Amino acid sequence: MSNFETIKCVVIGDEKVGKTSLIIKSSRKQFQPEYIPKKADNYSLLTKFNSKTIQIGFWDTISNDESNRLRPLSYAKTDIFLVCFSLSSRSSFENVESKWIPEIKLYSPNVPFILVGTKKDLRANHNFIQNLKNKNQLISSKQARKLAKKLDAFQYIEVSVLSHQNISKVVDETIRSVLYPESKKKKSLRKLNDEKKCSIL
Repeated sequence: MSNFETIKCVVIGDEKVGKTSLIIKSSRKQFQPEYIPKKADNYSLLTKFNSKTIQIGFWDTISNDESNRLRPLSYAKTDIFLVCFSLSSRSSFENVESKWIPEIKLYSPNVPFILVGTKKDLRANHNFIQNLKNKNQLISSKQARKLAKKLDAFQYIEVSVLSHQNISKVVDETIRSVLYPESKKKKSLRKLNDEKKCSIL
C-alpha cells in the first residue's frame, strides 16, 4: 500500500443542516455559518494518518429539488459518504432513511457512509430549547445510534462546527472507513463478544 492515499468524500443531506460549514471547518479550520452554496464546491485537506499522507477531497452537494437529477453525477468514484442531518431538525433526520440512503444505495450501492448529526451545541442552548414549539424536534443520541445501526452506517458521529466538537473525529473516521474498512467489523464483533460476556455473568 502506498504512503500517499487520495479519498473522495461526498457530503449529502438536507439544506441548512450545516454540510458546507462542516466541510469548511474540516478542511480549513474555519467556521462559516448559514452558508448555502449556489453550486457544488470542492475542498481539499492534506493530513497525516498512521504515517501515511492522506489527501481528502470533500465534495459539497446541493440539496434542493432542482438538483435531484444532477446531484448523483458527483457520486462517481466516491470512497465514502458523509450523510448529515441536524440534531435540531426532525425532518432532516427522517430524510436520512427516506431520501438520502436510498439515493446512495441506488447510485453507489457498495460505498460506505458515516452518519453525522450536526449542531450538537444546540442541545445545551437553553434559549434555543425554550423557543422550540415542539420539544420532540430534537434528536437524541439514542435515536440516531439506532438509525445508524439499522442502516448499517460505518460510524455515527455528533458534531458541532461552532464549538469544534468531533471535527477531527469526522476526518479520522473518514480515512479509517476507506483505508481500514474491516475495523467496523472488528468493532461489531468486539461489541457482540462483550454482550455475550455480560450475559454469562
